[in-house]
Amino acid sequence: MIVQIQEQDINTVQYLSGKFILNNVTLLNCVDTNFSIEVKSAKLSQIALDYIEVSQTIFSIQAEQINLDYFNITNTKPFPNGADNNEISILNINQQSIGGYAHISQSKFINFTIQNNNPLILLNELQNIVLGNVLIKNVINTQNQFTSIFVIQNCYNVTISDSQFSNNINSNGPGGVIHATENKLISNKAVYSSGGAIYLQNNNLIMQNSVVSSNLAQIGGGIYYTQIFPQFIIDLQSSNKNNNTFKNNVGIIFGKNFGSTLRKVHIDLDSIEAPNTILEYFQDKNILIKQFKSGNQINFKKIQLLDEEDNPLKLLDFNSTQFSQLSNDVQSLLQQISVSVNCEQENQQIQCVGQLQAKSFTNGGFSLDVQILYKPMSNMTLKLVSNVFPEIKDSNGNIVFIGGQVEQNVQVFMEQCSVGEILTQYGNSIACESCPDGKYSLIQNDSQCKLCLDSAIRCIGSNIYLKNGYWRENNQTDNIFQCTFNPLSCKPELSTSKFNCDVGYKGPLCQSCDTYGQIWETNYSEILNPGYCYKCQESQVKIIVYNLTFFFLIFCYILTILKRIINQLEIKLTGYFLNRLDIIYLGSTLSQLDRPSILSKILTEHLQILSLICTFTFKMPSSFTLPIQFSGNPTSLTSKSIDCVFSHYPQLQPLWLFQSLWSLSLPIGIFLIYILIGFVYFVFKVNIFFKYLRTAVIFIYFYFFPMIITLACRSFNCITIGNKKYLDLDLNVECFDKDYHLPFIFYYSIPVTLLWGLIIPLILFYKIYHAKQNKKSIFIRIKYSFLFAGYKERYYFWEFWKLFFKMKLIVVSILLKQNIYYKVGVLNILLLFQFYLLLKSKPYVREYFNSLSQISTFLYALSLNLCFLQIISDQNEQEEQIAWIFLVFFINLLFIFVLVLGLLRLNISVEREERNCFQNIIFQICNKHPSLFDIKIQKKDKIRFLLKIRELKKKIRQLISYQKNVDPTESIQKHFNQKNLQNQILSPNSIKLTQTISSESDEKQSIFKKYNFKNRMKNRQPYYTRNTKPNQIQLRDQASSNLSSFRNSNFSGDYIIETESSIQNKDLLKVQN
Repeated sequence: MIVQIQEQDINTVQYLSGKFILNNVTLLNCVDTNFSIEVKSAKLSQIALDYIEVSQTIFSIQAEQINLDYFNITNTKPFPNGADNNEISILNINQQSIGGYAHISQSKFINFTIQNNNPLILLNELQNIVLGNVLIKNVINTQNQFTSIFVIQNCYNVTISDSQFSNNINSNGPGGVIHATENKLISNKAVYSSGGAIYLQNNNLIMQNSVVSSNLAQIGGGIYYTQIFPQFIIDLQSSNKNNNTFKNNVGIIFGKNFGSTLRKVHIDLDSIEAPNTILEYFQDKNILIKQFKSGNQINFKKIQLLDEEDNPLKLLDFNSTQFSQLSNDVQSLLQQISVSVNCEQENQQIQCVGQLQAKSFTNGGFSLDVQILYKPMSNMTLKLVSNVFPEIKDSNGNIVFIGGQVEQNVQVFMEQCSVGEILTQYGNSIACESCPDGKYSLIQNDSQCKLCLDSAIRCIGSNIYLKNGYWRENNQTDNIFQCTFNPLSCKPELSTSKFNCDVGYKGPLCQSCDTYGQIWETNYSEILNPGYCYKCQESQVKIIVYNLTFFFLIFCYILTILKRIINQLEIKLTGYFLNRLDIIYLGSTLSQLDRPSILSKILTEHLQILSLICTFTFKMPSSFTLPIQFSGNPTSLTSKSIDCVFSHYPQLQPLWLFQSLWSLSLPIGIFLIYILIGFVYFVFKVNIFFKYLRTAVIFIYFYFFPMIITLACRSFNCITIGNKKYLDLDLNVECFDKDYHLPFIFYYSIPVTLLWGLIIPLILFYKIYHAKQNKKSIFIRIKYSFLFAGYKERYYFWEFWKLFFKMKLIVVSILLKQNIYYKVGVLNILLLFQFYLLLKSKPYVREYFNSLSQISTFLYALSLNLCFLQIISDQNEQEEQIAWIFLVFFINLLFIFVLVLGLLRLNISVEREERNCFQNIIFQICNKHPSLFDIKIQKKDKIRFLLKIRELKKKIRQLISYQKNVDPTESIQKHFNQKNLQNQILSPNSIKLTQTISSESDEKQSIFKKYNFKNRMKNRQPYYTRNTKPNQIQLRDQASSNLSSFRNSNFSGDYIIETESSIQNKDLLKVQN
């Protein structure tokens, strides 16, 4: 039967029958049309509805078998006035009994507007549903919270083939979940709900040859399902796509193509913040945290919950407007989502403290902070868990997804507490607690932190940040040392420093230069100032100039003293023969010739010992220490002067050995230059240098004795810094190192010490003793007289005692270098004992030299103790420091000035008008303190000198006359004995001159005393007296005994007029010849 209704107002069409067939029906511009069919079998075909306004369901079919073919409904919308509260569907199909079947094909649903909670098409409780070539397009569902446009509810098998779902909008309700075949679900939207194209609730879905593309929903941009795991997804996971395509779908919250429940907890390793730990994945993406400390905190940033496609959850702010617009079921689902931390609750020793649960979503994930308290050297498992999710089964009832909490296992391996952390008890747990700011600990498993040291600017944990001027070996020790040698080399506060040292410095106390560029990649070396490093590349010219200048000045200094000594020895030798020949009686004039050598030895000794004391402190100004080191210990300035040369030859190891050898080259070089100069003089037929070669060697040896002994002793000595011992000469070498120290003790240190400190002194002492005992010739004794000149006869060994005294000072100063109190104490004892010996023995013939030696020893002790006070005084008292330095500087400079004046032998005239300002000052001081300066104050007429010259001329004339008229049988002595009385009588001019002297003013009378100088000296000093001899042979034999007799006698310190001019010396030499 065919029914066609056109342009009629028909409210309801009912047909009651067992079988219903409706074909070729077209409804246009109808209002509120309804077909309610309840039969066993219904077949509708060629149905067309267009521009329909409805307020209720158009087709309501309840049947066991339903076939819809070419079922086209377009341009339909709810009735404006009556649809607000009605639930309107276009097509509502329900099964009549179990086993119902519905088949819809070649049908179109286009341009619909539906409202409230009724879907466009509702298929409910059907056993099998087949959709073929169905088009649903441009359907808008508004004000819908619970249903979708196409709802398949409680249906077992749903087959959708060759169908299209496009440009449909379900504003508030779920989209739906469908198993489809050869369908196209394109550009559908469930804007505020789930399932952009399909929403399945407890339904299976088979889908083949279908395209689900460009759909959008909050959850499940393509398809959303619950309770039943659709077969097409099972096939898809088994790599059987069934020719389905899912692309460009958008799940705003989660579920890009498919949405259901969240499946995983995930966090990137980069999002885990745990101090000083190692993070890695192992075994099914479990996280392993190593080197964790009990009590430390783990910050989990950006914990993700992943869906079945491993896409992360994007949770909205619950207080935001966007969240309030979501459907109720989506809001309810999101509000249940959370992440928390679970510890091993069964273990009572494990405690987890902190933010252990999070529901808020920030920066793309959840954040948790947990502090774990357990115990060192243990391990535990930490779990990041989600909220509880429902289980999902397949269509056969098999569990596909086990419900409950999804979790991420984090295994934590705990280590011992690090250095800088202490063990702290918290209940049953033991935590590692880091030392706070202002405290530190350097002992592992320590129980208490230490307060920060005064030498540090800050302490925290195991870190000690040192102040400038301090050094420590490494970061594992709190043995901190002050860089006293050169505080400027220790710069731990500088960011550019390395190992607490400034640029160019290295080693313990930053006391060495980086000669080989091992640290700073550039060669550095000392050049002038000890302890200051200069870049070699920028100082090549300076090094050459410095070494040449230094060698030249040292040589000139030594050669000047040597030349003066040699000249005096020559004059002394000449005067000896003049006396022996009874040509002229020189008396104490000859003894005064030893004066320069004695003063030079006192000056040299003072500078040497003072340079030893100067090494005791490093705060003296360089203007004071450098001249002292230059004259008293030049090897300390030369030992490292060519390190830049050694830096080009790293094979020259150890460096300290070659530095010592270079220091030894200084005395050897000076001796070779002396030989060279002597050879030049010899070419010009002057043999003076070679004649006194032995004297020169002895002087050079004595001058460099303390310097070489110092180097040798330092090559044995070890400096303790922290827990290690270093070689004194090179702190970069550990003491007794088998490669760089121990072998060279036997090859170098011991031989040099024995040779220089024992063998050579013994040989020299034997030579002097042998010469004195065997009464060697005057030539031999004169060459050795440098050693015993000026001493009393029984103290001829005193120079060797001074060598032994200086050696004791050197050994004590070096061996006790690090124990300042013992060092100062022992040195004071040695100096006090030496001072006592000087007072007791008075080894010099002249009291003036004894006084100088005593004053020098007293100044040693005073300088030593002033330096000691400077060191132990408060470092902040700069004024006090300067006072000690100035006092040491002043007293020593004054004494050196006195010695230099004595060496210069100033001649100050008695006449006031002939003195300058400086001479007036000295003259006044000499009058008030005559023992302070040994200054020659002379009268304009050199009385005694003129008398001696006149007497010499007379004797020369007598000798010439005797040679002309001599009787061969008469001896020279006999001839001159006849004239003895005449020689003792002064001429009238001399008597007149003596009377003139007596009439001088009181000032001049205090200087010149009236006495017969010649007779007085002859009576007291038989060394220079004339004894009558029968012949020349007896005269020669008696010379040695007279010399010995002279040395055993004493003489007074009268003012003597010396013949110092070169012309007078030449005259004396001519007389000798």
